[in-house]
Amino acid sequence: MYLITVEGGDGSGKGEAVRILGALAKRLAFPNVHIPMNLEGIVN
Repeated sequence: MYLITVEGGDGSGKGEAVRILGALAKRLAFPNVHIPMNLEGIVN
C-alpha cells in the first residue's frame, strides 16, 4: 500500500495533479487506485 499526497495553495492545480497521477498509476503500475474526496470537496 502506498499513500501519495499532493500539497499546494488555493489555485495551485492540486485537483488536476491528482487526476493525472491517478490516471498514470492506474495505467502503469497499480490496478486499484482509490482517490478519496478531501474535506473541502476539491478533489475528485
